[in-house]
Amino acid sequence: MEEDVLRNEYDFGFVGGHLAGGDVKVIAWRTDELILITAPDHALARRRQINPKDLAKESFIFREGGSATQAVVESGLREARLQLEAVVELGNPEATKQAVRSGLGIAFISKFAAEAELSAKTLVELKVKNLTFTRELKIVHPKDKHLSRAAVELIELAKQHPPVNRHN
Repeated sequence: MEEDVLRNEYDFGFVGGHLAGGDVKVIAWRTDELILITAPDHALARRRQINPKDLAKESFIFREGGSATQAVVESGLREARLQLEAVVELGNPEATKQAVRSGLGIAFISKFAAEAELSAKTLVELKVKNLTFTRELKIVHPKDKHLSRAAVELIELAKQHPPVNRHN
């Protein structure tokens, strides 16, 4: 997203990872939780809380290497001394959610990205004892670019109205 903004494909963008360069203005937006999701019929879906060691037996769907989500997950897993194997790596949250719904495995994903599916109960959030991943979401735009009034107003609207999160 940062590269797309710098190439003027977008006036601004929302990012969740480490920024590569100094050519963008960064506006802190909010903290995002990465949650573990599964299909409703998965054996773990019925448990209130699972232990981290229970994850070693599961098939995981990871985001592609280099994604902000995957970087946070990998760092958190190293810190928790967990080594998990991916059955597949996918390039976006929608593909990840579809693979989980189809029963291919379980996955870590942005809670914001899974909001609709959690509400509709087509996906289930798994609570893992002592395992929480968060990341800072930011709004970025080119430092030297004059933003349109509409872009400025959209950024202000985003800053004032956080995404709905009914699960807290």
